[in-house]
Amino acid sequence: MYFVCLIPFVAAAYLLGSVNPAIIITRIIKGVDIRTLGSHNPGTSNVRRNLGMAWGALVLILDIAKGLIPVILAEMTCFPGNNFPDFTALVLTGMAVITGHCKPVWHQFRGGGGLATSIGILLYFIPIEFFVSMLLGFIATMVFFRKKTYRVGQITPMIFIPLTPVIILITSFSVKITIFGNLSFGGHEWFVLTGILAITLLIFFLNLSFVTRRISTGDIHHS
Repeated sequence: MYFVCLIPFVAAAYLLGSVNPAIIITRIIKGVDIRTLGSHNPGTSNVRRNLGMAWGALVLILDIAKGLIPVILAEMTCFPGNNFPDFTALVLTGMAVITGHCKPVWHQFRGGGGLATSIGILLYFIPIEFFVSMLLGFIATMVFFRKKTYRVGQITPMIFIPLTPVIILITSFSVKITIFGNLSFGGHEWFVLTGILAITLLIFFLNLSFVTRRISTGDIHHS
């Protein structure tokens, strides 16, 4: 029964992740492929620079929702328990969405970086720790990369995404503050850390060539 539910959810999550709002909206509004404009990246920042702030914000919201919705539906229908098998199923569902966004079957497997989609997924699993990671990433960006253009949308995620599992590791062994229900700061089970680490590593490997190319060319501020 477990795999009967898991396989369709993972497949559906990948197909949903493959729907890229940046590509669709840019084609409707401007009649071109966003992957031919600016940084060629079909994501929030490139849409904002080519279509405007409002359209960029819409793409951001849709990408975050795209990460949240499949995981929420999976928990509500098939995997409600706070245990290793159910949590693993939810993590695999989230990873399928990210993979779909980065390698979309509907768009010739040329997608975005998946950062906004990953934000939705990580906010679902560990919202408080993720907010802490985002805050620390933002502060680090403001302190060390003040002269970089687009530093908030580009460099900050490169800091807070890998920082998230570190925050979870530290807090899980040092503190546990229950907010309400199952929501807490710290005190997570080992499989929560493993799942978040798996998501982080997936984002890293799917974006490795893109980030390496930008850093090596010194063009990190344009992506």
